[in-house]
Amino acid sequence: MPSQTPTHIGIYAGTFDPVHAGHIAFAREAERTASLSKVLFLPEAAPRGKTNVTPLASRVQQLHAAGCEVYQAGQPQFTIAATLSELCARYPQAQLSFLMGSDVALGLSAWPDIQQLTSNHQLIIGMRSTDNQQTVEAALNQLSAHYTVVTTRHAHVSSRQLRMIQ
Repeated sequence: MPSQTPTHIGIYAGTFDPVHAGHIAFAREAERTASLSKVLFLPEAAPRGKTNVTPLASRVQQLHAAGCEVYQAGQPQFTIAATLSELCARYPQAQLSFLMGSDVALGLSAWPDIQQLTSNHQLIIGMRSTDNQQTVEAALNQLSAHYTVVTTRHAHVSSRQLRMIQ
């Protein structure tokens, strides 16, 4: 009997306040580029270092309205140890890859337990127009991370800019 190819799931954690064309374009391009079965958006209930964040229920509703599949973690913040353990238990046969913007990737070396993430999981990096790809790749190479870089025509869009316009 032939063995089935494991499901390849992309996990995209973030604030998504608001979700916008840049988020969606990156997720869709990551699906195509990395042959993902699906992307799960994981909105953080209590994002670190952010104040005046739209309530989680509203952000989840926005994600659903945008056609995104949402996974709500059992804890308010994305943590490698807790969230990774939860996701691996929920999807034991799946290969998990983590989607993030290049701005987040540049700060990964400061994350506690980062080796737990980079040693067993691929990172899919969405290049933001404000970041330099060579700098991002150098930072990821220092972590010995397995990664794929994705670019889209919406790399210039940011939630911060959209909130300033509103």
